[in-house]
Amino acid sequence: METKKTHQLEALELKVAQAQKEVNALLLQAKEKRLLLENLKLHQNKEIADIQKRKENEK
Repeated sequence: METKKTHQLEALELKVAQAQKEVNALLLQAKEKRLLLENLKLHQNKEIADIQKRKENEK
């Protein structure tokens, strides 16, 4: 009986470890997407600044 409980516990621990691995992968994907979005925003801001600078130089 004790062996069965030990095996069940080990199986649950493996499931928890797998779930943690999946969560970590999702967190990593979220961080990656956030960084890509920040990079895009910075690029857009640079483009806007360049356009404004050109308009000022045309005056």
